[in-house]
Amino acid sequence: MNRNDAATRASRAILLALRVALLAAGPLSMPTFTRAAHAEEPTGSAVVLVVEGLPWDVDPEAVRAAIGREIGKAVVLSGAAPAGKASFVLRGEGGRRVTLTYRADGEGAIVGRTIDLPDDAERAADTLALLAGNLARDEAAELAALLGKRPEDKPAAAPSEAPKETPSEAPSDASSDAPAAPPVAEKAEAPAQEAPAKAPPPKGEPAPRKAAPARAPAPAVEPPTTPTRTPSLEELAPCWRHDATPFFAGANALPRIGTSTSRGSNVVHNLSANFLAGYGTGLDGLEIGLGLNIEREFACGAQLTAVANIVAGPVRGMQAAIGLNFASSLRGVQMGSIDIVAGPVKGVQMGALDIAGDVVGAQLGMLNIAGAVSGIQLGTVNVATGPVKGLQFGLVNYADRSTLSFGLLNIIRRGRLHIDLWGQETGIVMAGIEHGGDYIHNIYGVGTRLVGAERRLVFSLGLGGHVQLSKRFSVDVDLLGYSLHETPSLAPTAFLAQARVVAALEIGARLGVFAGPSYTVVNARSVEDALLAPYDSGSLDLSASSPVLGWPGVTIGLRTF
Repeated sequence: MNRNDAATRASRAILLALRVALLAAGPLSMPTFTRAAHAEEPTGSAVVLVVEGLPWDVDPEAVRAAIGREIGKAVVLSGAAPAGKASFVLRGEGGRRVTLTYRADGEGAIVGRTIDLPDDAERAADTLALLAGNLARDEAAELAALLGKRPEDKPAAAPSEAPKETPSEAPSDASSDAPAAPPVAEKAEAPAQEAPAKAPPPKGEPAPRKAAPARAPAPAVEPPTTPTRTPSLEELAPCWRHDATPFFAGANALPRIGTSTSRGSNVVHNLSANFLAGYGTGLDGLEIGLGLNIEREFACGAQLTAVANIVAGPVRGMQAAIGLNFASSLRGVQMGSIDIVAGPVKGVQMGALDIAGDVVGAQLGMLNIAGAVSGIQLGTVNVATGPVKGLQFGLVNYADRSTLSFGLLNIIRRGRLHIDLWGQETGIVMAGIEHGGDYIHNIYGVGTRLVGAERRLVFSLGLGGHVQLSKRFSVDVDLLGYSLHETPSLAPTAFLAQARVVAALEIGARLGVFAGPSYTVVNARSVEDALLAPYDSGSLDLSASSPVLGWPGVTIGLRTF
């Protein structure tokens, strides 16, 4: 017994070495395999197996033999599936994923499954055999699944398959194909093996061992398909409506007064002129007016008027008005005193008041309001209820999140927020808030000067850039202005302009330290008020009215994260 096992292992090792050599030969090995495949032509009722790719360690001959034992018929390898004959096609999908398809005798439908093979080569051949048996014996169920019907909806399929499963058909199979007789007896044992599912099969019988994991093909699923979204008509053809009548030109003083008197309003014009108001289904060209240009469905082209352009659907092109522009969505440009888009914008809005949904492009106005912004908001006040991926530039900026908000007051709802306590060489101690987006922040502080003959109340305002070098370490470059005031009169005594570079390190418990060099320039009402540094200052302008001094210094502080 040991010698047989050793011989078997040796033969498998030799076969594996030969297969590796054939694979290494590359293109030279392919004609050899093809000739071998064509050499064994299907005869009688033999089932054809076509191999179009397998993992390198899986032997096609082993797969052929395993499938023959499982289905109870002779299986031959071939280079192509002959028309009208039962055939399996085994195709590699990359890695250890393969697809096995089956077509019965005649011009039957093709059924198949895609599975991942086990790493063990012998188990891989057995798995393919079980899958082949499932496809061959359960063809009606597979077809019903492909057609979206239940197998019981076709009761006629059961009797046609029953003779294939019973031993009584053994004589007919034997008469047509001699090698089929032994596997039929094995097939007869398969139902008996499946019935007592609780009892383990005898170890000495290989056929029941293969029949036991008959449920293996059941978990195999088809490759997942990505659900596709059907584009809306607005996305596919926003300038087309099948139920509207196209006209090249039209002119109206008011709706129903003009060409619309006879044509009605369910029209699409290429050229439209309106005096007080015009109304139609859509525009595919140019519309000019003095009053209202109104389209019920869409506008593709340009609308020009004094009072208002109103489109209840999408606009693809330009709307220009002294007064109001309105659209449900915009791809193009709006220019007016008030520009409103109920949905998304891909383009530019330029007006005193710009309102839109999500914006990909730019809003340029006094007050800009949008959802998410990918681009730029430039105005006195910019509001983005969603994230900003781009730039907000204005006196006041608001965003949910922002990469770059530059202004006097930036409110970033989910941005950075630090509470700082810092001091410097002048004896000034400050407490303040630093907040902003990913790269730009504002600094607001209040404090006092602790040294000197008289106390000074200090206010500070700053703007800075932020670079996050690691999770706990960052560098800020800040420009700050300080104003010093007498108490309690609050009369200003000096103004400081300071540039500093500070490195911040989070040391734990949401607490950190920061420090760095600075350079400060002071403009004071007197020389005494200008002498803030504890060491000599460089004189920039010592005129008696307002001396200007400058000196290098250092900033050290604590920060909450």
